[in-house]
Formats: sequence, C-alpha cells, structure tokens
Amino acid sequence: MSRLPTPASTFLRWAPKPPVPAAPEGLKYAPCTLPQYAIHIFRHTLRAASYLPEPYLRASVKNKVCESFRRRRTKLRRATEPASHVDSHQRLKKYIVTARNELNVLRRAALGQKEPLEKVINDAYGRTGRPRRFLVANLLKEDEACIPSPDTTLETYITSIVEKPRSFEPSEKLQTLIASQQRSHPFYSQRKKIRNISPTLPKTNLWGRPLPRKLADSKKARFWSDLFDRLLPPLPTHESSRLKAICNSSPDLLPRRARRIKSLAAEHKASDKTKAEERESLEYDQKKFRLSTRGWKRLWGSVLAQSPEMELSEDSKKWVVTWPPVAANAQAGKVTQPAARDRELFIGFQPPIEAPKKTKRALNTVQP
Repeated sequence: MSRLPTPASTFLRWAPKPPVPAAPEGLKYAPCTLPQYAIHIFRHTLRAASYLPEPYLRASVKNKVCESFRRRRTKLRRATEPASHVDSHQRLKKYIVTARNELNVLRRAALGQKEPLEKVINDAYGRTGRPRRFLVANLLKEDEACIPSPDTTLETYITSIVEKPRSFEPSEKLQTLIASQQRSHPFYSQRKKIRNISPTLPKTNLWGRPLPRKLADSKKARFWSDLFDRLLPPLPTHESSRLKAICNSSPDLLPRRARRIKSLAAEHKASDKTKAEERESLEYDQKKFRLSTRGWKRLWGSVLAQSPEMELSEDSKKWVVTWPPVAANAQAGKVTQPAARDRELFIGFQPPIEAPKKTKRALNTVQP
C-alpha cells in the first residue's frame, strides 16, 4: 500500500520565512521593505510641510511632494518585482536618500532657520528649481502675433518655416526681459549676472578656415543654455501681488510658524532656566532663532526683488519691465548720512596728499 503524499500546507508553519530586506545604506532605521520606507518618508514630509509659516508655501510644497512621488511610482513598482534588475533597487535607494535630505530641509525651515526657509520660498515662487524652468519655458512659447491666421494656407506656412534659420532667435518679449535684467541685476539674486545679450562667434576656427555651421550652432546653443540658466522669469500676477501684500502688511498679518501645542500636564520646575538665562548659557543653540518682523519682511522682500513684472504698453505696443525695489536701503545705495555733530569733528581737516606711485618703467630706468 503506497503512502499518501503529505500536503504541503502542513509544513508551512515550519518553513523558513524570506529574509526582510535591510534599510537603505546610510540610514539607520528598523528593517522594512522599500515601499514601506518610501511611504514612511512621504508621510513625514507632508507633516513637515504643514508647519511652514505661509499657506501658499504649505500648498506649494504639498503639491511638489505629491507630484514627485507620483512620477517615481512606476519605478518603485518595478524595483519591488522579484525579477527586476539590481539597478532599479540602487536607483530607488538614491531617490529615498534624496527625499530624506529634502525632509531635513523642510524640518529646519519649519523651525525658523533662515537659509532652509529662504530655499523653500525661492523654490515655491519660481526663483529656483522646477517652477523656474516652467516659467522660462512659457517665455519661449510663440506670441499670438507669431501664430498664423486661419486664412494662411498650409503651403505658405510650411515655406515660411523652411526659410527660417536653424539658429534660435528670441522674441521681442524675451529680448526686452534679458536687456532689462542685464541693466538692473537684483542684489539678492542667486543667479549669475548676464554679461552678453547675443552670442559672439569667431569668423574662423583654429586653422584659419571659415567657422563650420554645425560648430556655430553648438556654440549658440551653449550660449542660450547658459543665459536661460541665469534668467529670472516674471511671476504671475496673483503671486507677485501676494508677495507685495506680505512685504507691505502690518506685523499682525505677517506669516508665522505654526507652533506645536504644549501639553497642559507638563511639569514646570522652579529650577528651570528662564529665556534670558538660556540665551547666556553655553547650551543655547543659535540656529533656533526667531525671525523678527523686520526679518520676515526682509526675507520675503528678497524674493520680491528677484521677481520682475512685464506688461504690454497700450501706447507704444512694446513690453515694459519693472523691477521692485530692494528690501534694504543699504543695498539700494541709500546709506545713512552723517549728522551735524559728526561733521564738526572734521572741520578744517584736509586729507594727506598721496605721493605718485612709481611704475615699473620708472624703476627700471637708470638715473644719470
């Protein structure tokens, strides 16, 4: 009599379980799967964004975080498949490390530190990052005047495209913005100053021959790429008006960091240090400062100074660019003037006459 085969379900309780994958390298957390770790960081990032001081910042960071995680969702699913490549897991670990760094920046910005908060504000209002590139891309779109009318035939439109040169030619709106930024470069701008408006190409190459067309096109493309990296695009009307309202508002209307509610059952001992004693002690952390009313206006004013406004003049039918004033008088050139009692100290004072400097040519000459 043959023995009946034992069902496999009886051995499941003693079967070895698959090993739990470790956390990404460089991050000290309890072992968990990569999807769980990504969701863990996603929730903490949304929580940190809810403590930012301004409602628009909170909404902007929330949309940015959700969009970033959704774009990488397909890569996350591919990395969790058993037959996926090792490169997908390594790429996913890099994404998790990047998300962890962004989470730390948001937490420090929510605590009131100036540099992380300034970085978040510049990113939200399109001065850096993906929003700035989106605004620059809108400037590169053709104006309504360049769009062919419905009466234009297809053959006429195709021949007009063929006759155009292959090199990039900026529109009148873009040329006006570039020239205006070159004349009045913002003091608070994190971008380099625009030196040249149009590319300058040599007539010959290194061998004295005429410059090839392909090399000329590559030089022009490199020039425009560098210029667009320095360009500060104008903000939409509702965003610029919001910045002006914050800079010109009263102290009660300025944004403030959302503080966590303290527990009523917390113990307060008589031996605890006061705020004044804590500032004087060596244990006081200088990074955990609170921005004053002037500091808040100066911070948002620095972003406003980098945001030009463009409008089409009804009379001249040309684009006009206006730059907001800078936040501080010192950067605007309006330095403090000396008082009358300070001038009395220098009455009758004449600065010493400096001797003329000797040039190298005068030093090398031998006197007779």
